[in-house]
Amino acid sequence: MPRITLCLLCSFALGLLASCGSDNVPPAGAEKKEQHTELRDAIQSPINRAKAVDATVQKAKQQQDKDIEKQLNGQAPDAKQDDDKSGSQ
Repeated sequence: MPRITLCLLCSFALGLLASCGSDNVPPAGAEKKEQHTELRDAIQSPINRAKAVDATVQKAKQQQDKDIEKQLNGQAPDAKQDDDKSGSQ
């Protein structure tokens, strides 16, 4: 008999806990609060800059690969006029 009482008491306690819902749920049409995004922006900023530079780096890599391939085949690479401006002073 005491075991049945304990089971009923536990069931009652669980029922009370289940009925305690959160009142913090906003209604469906309510506006969302402005979220603080400074940390996310600080993390994303260098990633976005790196993505912007990636195309330039890939183009330079392709040109370098072409020049290396030409040198391996015994040809001279294309002359670049703006590569060595530091020695023209």
